[in-house]
Amino acid sequence: MLNAKDMTIDNIKLNVLVYGKSGTGKTTFACCFPRAYVFDFDKGMLSQRGREVEYDTYTSYADFEVKFCQLSD
Repeated sequence: MLNAKDMTIDNIKLNVLVYGKSGTGKTTFACCFPRAYVFDFDKGMLSQRGREVEYDTYTSYADFEVKFCQLSD
């Protein structure tokens, strides 16, 4: 039988997409993950100032797609 208390995060990579209405705590939730990396589309990182969270801000999905394709090459 497995027990969650015995789990480690050493080799686990978790990708999560969080979406919802403005002001519901999506960014705060996302920043609770270890080594969180946030793709900020609405300049919502101000609420996380002072925290150790890496992020990039994009003004449009097209800008994000260009950067994503550059990283994939």
